[in-house]
Amino acid sequence: MKGNDILVLHQVKEVIQIARNWLRDERVRLKKTFLDMACELDISEGYYWLIEAGIRKPVLDLNLAKRISEVTGLTLEQIAEKEDEIARTNHPGD
Repeated sequence: MKGNDILVLHQVKEVIQIARNWLRDERVRLKKTFLDMACELDISEGYYWLIEAGIRKPVLDLNLAKRISEVTGLTLEQIAEKEDEIARTNHPGD
């Protein structure tokens, strides 16, 4: 393995660690596809996938959090708790 391969592997591991499993779980619970969620959030399917995977929007802005709240039925407080849990998992001791 070359140095760049190790760096890419590390970056992929970081992406996997920040994936929004809670958002995926809500989408599945609601029996929605990526496209369904994207349409309801008024964003592209690819962009939604990047958000759920944790690649885009590592920190959800309030506008997007509100829209996710409306689609999923979660309160903003519940979303904040789930996002805080991701942050604690990825940065223990901060």
